[in-house]
Amino acid sequence: MLGAYAHSGHLSEARSILESLHHCDLISWNAMISAYAQAGHLDEAKVLFDTMPQRDITTFVSALQVCNSRMDLAQGKQIHASALDNGFDSSAHVCNTVIKMYSTCGSIPLARQAFKSLSSSKDVVSWNCMIQAYAQHGYSQEALELHKEMQLEGIKPNELTLLGILSACCHVGFVELGHRYFGEFVLDHGINPRQEQYGCLADLLGRAGSLETVERFIKAVACEKNSVFWKAYLGACATQSDAKRGRRVAGMAMAKKSDPAFYMLAWKNLTVSI
Repeated sequence: MLGAYAHSGHLSEARSILESLHHCDLISWNAMISAYAQAGHLDEAKVLFDTMPQRDITTFVSALQVCNSRMDLAQGKQIHASALDNGFDSSAHVCNTVIKMYSTCGSIPLARQAFKSLSSSKDVVSWNCMIQAYAQHGYSQEALELHKEMQLEGIKPNELTLLGILSACCHVGFVELGHRYFGEFVLDHGINPRQEQYGCLADLLGRAGSLETVERFIKAVACEKNSVFWKAYLGACATQSDAKRGRRVAGMAMAKKSDPAFYMLAWKNLTVSI
């Protein structure tokens, strides 16, 4: 009942059931914390975490996600320390969440420290979290070097690895390198790119001024109705101050009926920037 109420958004009813239980187990506590966090009631989730008589991996992951949402580095460090004190220092699930939390809070050194602490228990999610943390904060070379380490460790990459690598290349304008990685991931690793990966590649090409190449690329992969590609293309037109092409692209995007309201807004921003 508690889980049903919590997942359906009836938080007050779920909390009443929790408080009425004489012997509340961890599953019930965790369900309540998770429900609070997902509903954006972050203060309530934190208070509940502080009053719990015992905690497990799921508890710490939920609490760290709350800190991630609040960008609360101080609380995140405390919960991380508590997780270590409770013997969860070797849990990849906890450490992966810690890496994301530190990255969101802008502390790459602490994210790197958490990543290195995993030693031999790193999984592909751990590598992806750190690569994406580097890429998002402009540590492009570090992201690419970490990918090389990942290969040496024999970890098979996935589509999120590709997204992190393309993001790293995009930050520093490594167009040819980004192209090469894209091909390697698809051909050598059998990765099936999703719209995010295609959109990032389009963004990379656009930032380098290859607007015609981006347009050919969009048509070649039959993604004219995908808003991710048009958003990247519109942004590239603005960056390159190509007002003529930008007007035409905005018209094309709206003609495809992807999201007229979104593209009207995008086009207003584009005309202001040009």
